Amino acid sequence: VTTTASFTIFPNPTNLNIVSSTASLCSGQSTTLTASGASTFTWNNSSVNSLNVVSPSVTTSYNVLGTDTNACSNIATITVNVFPTTPTVSLVSSPFIICTGQSATLTASGASTYSWNAAAANSVVIVSPNSSSSFSVLGFDTNGCSASASVMVTVNNCTSSNELEKESAFLIYPNPAQNEI
Repeated sequence: VTTTASFTIFPNPTNLNIVSSTASLCSGQSTTLTASGASTFTWNNSSVNSLNVVSPSVTTSYNVLGTDTNACSNIATITVNVFPTTPTVSLVSSPFIICTGQSATLTASGASTYSWNAAAANSVVIVSPNSSSSFSVLGFDTNGCSASASVMVTVNNCTSSNELEKESAFLIYPNPAQNEI
């Protein structure tokens, strides 16, 4: 007696693929990983959709198990690169207390390029606010990663010298002695 059996062998999904919406990230940013080439997906970070939003703080590899309609499965891997550092931006005002009508020089440091709420694009801006104001700068490194800093410029009416007595140097404005003291 001869028995014949018939089997169908299905190949594993060979076109399983993962793409990232962003090739490299700055720390704190996120990217969307998109898997394709199977019917269901299970990620190593417990996501079970074809789309997986991730926010790694360091360079991380993600695996997805893709299963097709025949219950055959395969694994694909993608690595999301995270730039190791972000800029440390600082901002100073000189002076930080001014009289109405005077100006202050704001100096940013710690980044390659800058974007100010005062509309300038370099590391130094001169401001002449009419009232006490906070100024902010966003600094970018060469990878496009950013950090911000802010500083307060205090504006006084300066009707007497007592208002600035804590400063190491001050101007009397207007000068009642007409440039002679």
